[in-house]
Amino acid sequence: MTMTINVTNQGAVKLLHDLEGLGLIQVSAPAQENAANHAVPHTQRTGFLKGSVSVPADFDTMGQETISALFEGSL
Repeated sequence: MTMTINVTNQGAVKLLHDLEGLGLIQVSAPAQENAANHAVPHTQRTGFLKGSVSVPADFDTMGQETISALFEGSL
């Protein structure tokens, strides 16, 4: 099976090299060069829905009893 992965994160590049060193994968092109050739421009996405969504105050505990009951097998 052949898979193409474009990597820009330096930690991921190191991981790919480590996996190649263990013989688990084969990198056909230097990962550093590949990352530089396929870098995706950064766009800011945080806040694009600001004001469009409302989250209830009890969001962190919503349905807590039902979820606990499902895990305990009492439902």
